[in-house]
Amino acid sequence: MQDLITEINESAKNIQTDEATVAALYDKYAPALYGRIIRVVKQKEIAEKILLRVFINAVVDKNVKQSNHLTLFTSLLNHSRKKTYGTLKSLRILEECCGTLNKSTPPVA
Repeated sequence: MQDLITEINESAKNIQTDEATVAALYDKYAPALYGRIIRVVKQKEIAEKILLRVFINAVVDKNVKQSNHLTLFTSLLNHSRKKTYGTLKSLRILEECCGTLNKSTPPVA
């Protein structure tokens, strides 16, 4: 998870966002969002990448940072859900097109 925070902070630097704000946002919401994502995806690596994309998009989206607590969490949760199901859909299409992606990885349900 430390690698995720580092990558998010690098993205924050690139768009001139306060790293402390990003870290606080991550510390506050990442566990709940990751829990929701992993329940659906069931693969740690994919879940971490989805979580990373959710927070990078949150850093880029100025409207998310100006929202109140409830709206901010709801916005992040909705975005994580969309990313999760979009990723699963892409993996299914890739699997149907190209066969099993990895013999050690269970098929995406």
